[in-house]
Formats: sequence, C-alpha cells, structure tokens
Amino acid sequence: MSFLSAGDSDWLKKITIPLADDIESIAPRHLGEIPPPLRRRMARSQVVNAGVGPVVAGFTLFVAATIATKTLGDFYDILLKPRIRKFFKGLDKKLSGGNCKSQKVFNSSIWYQEYGVLVSVSVLGKTMAEIESQLDLVDEIHSNARNWIAEHGAAAPVLYYKIEAGKVNAKPELADRLEEIL
Repeated sequence: MSFLSAGDSDWLKKITIPLADDIESIAPRHLGEIPPPLRRRMARSQVVNAGVGPVVAGFTLFVAATIATKTLGDFYDILLKPRIRKFFKGLDKKLSGGNCKSQKVFNSSIWYQEYGVLVSVSVLGKTMAEIESQLDLVDEIHSNARNWIAEHGAAAPVLYYKIEAGKVNAKPELADRLEEIL
C-alpha cells in the first residue's frame, strides 16, 4: 500500500496521515520499487502544491499475482470501506481554510503487476460527506475495470475512472502516468 496526498499541512495532518495510519493497520506499506506509472516527474523549479486546485487523499494497493475479483471486492467492502466511511463522517467540520472551499478528491488505485496496469478511481465531491455517499461505487468500478482489461488488454499503463455526482465514465481515460490525470 502507498498513499497519495495534495493539500496544505492542515489537510496532511487531519486527513492523509490519520487515514494512512488506519489503513496500514490492515494492509502493509509497499516497500518495493514504485512502478513507472506511479512515479512523479518533477523539475527542480516545480511547485507541487501552490495552494490552488482540489485537495486529494488516496491510496494504491499493489497486487502482485492473479487474485479473484471477489477477494479484492471483499477486502474493499469488509476491511477498507468501513474504515474510510467512518473516517470521513464528520470530517467536513474539522476542515479549515482553503481545504473547506476546495473540491475534495478521494482516490483508490490498484496496481496489477501481472498486467502492468494501474486502475485508478477518483471520487469527487464538494464535501467529504458527498464523497462518502459515493464509496459504494468504487469496488464495482474496479471490478468492471478488470473485465475491461480481460476484454481489451492493458491498452495503457493507467486506466482512470472518475465518479462525480454518482456518475462515472463508462470507458476509462488512458494515460501513461497517474500524474497526467491527477
């Protein structure tokens, strides 16, 4: 498991670090090499967080071998989703400054080593409560993405889906790196 965050230090302290600590209690941190689609390309003068744009919290699960869709679904539904849902409840009241006003993004990605592909699903909302209300769609989209890979192959290193207001793109956006989309 690895984690993703974009936002100010308050977002990092209130959202990303506590969420990462909680999830790491059931899924260990990935200590291996980060696959190229997940690596960020940065110029020396690049400012990563200029204080504008959405605030993001997310994670990537690394799957090394073939694993049944049902097993991944159960892992998400039984272990991850209840933790995430509990964590997001009431969180809007704790946010301050630009974090209150910024669009919120929760990202759930799975790196399938056997296919060399990252399936990334972002849930967008104006509030954490809005994101929390759409979490049931995440596992279904990951499952559909595996079916898409079986039918079309790994058409690109990153297959991206976006959930906003309960709607999701039917076909994935294709990219070489996650940073091209997020």
